[in-house]
Order: sequence, then structure tokens, then C-alpha cells
Amino acid sequence: MSRAKREFAALTLIVATAIFVITMQQRQVKRVAAENVALREEVLRATKLREEDAQLIDRFKSQVDRGEAERRELARLRGQVSRLRQIEQENAQLTS
Repeated sequence: MSRAKREFAALTLIVATAIFVITMQQRQVKRVAAENVALREEVLRATKLREEDAQLIDRFKSQVDRGEAERRELARLRGQVSRLRQIEQENAQLTS
């Protein structure tokens, strides 16, 4: 093989290798870009879920608070009923 042919073969090999490397890098860039888009979408979904969870937690807390207030009111009313019954018995005894 002549020197010119060897240089041409080496140059061809270098160019082919460079094209291969560039092509592989472009594929990797496209794959990473697609992965980036998917991850950003997942972050948005996670953010929305966190917001929905926060709203549900707030609703649950308000229902618990309302239930607690109703329980306290019921206890207060039961106490009043007990006192009224005692007063009623005392009145019945006084009038007898």
C-alpha cells in the first residue's frame, strides 16, 4: 500500500470515528432531553398531588375540628339536661 492510500485510510477511519461519536452524542443528548421532559412532567404531577394532599388535609382537619366542636356541644347539652333533671326532681319534691 502506498503512503497516500494509508493516509487516506487513516483519515477515513478518523472521519468515520468522528461521525460515529457525534451521532452517538446526538442520540444521547436527545435521550437525556426526553428524560428531562419526562422528569419535569413528573415534578409537575408531584407538585399538583402535594397541593391536592394539602387541600385534603385542610378539609380533614376542618371536619375533625367541626366534629370536636359538635362533641363538646353535645357534652355541654348533656350536662344541662342532667342539671335540668335535678332541678325538676327538686321542684317535684318541693311541690309534694
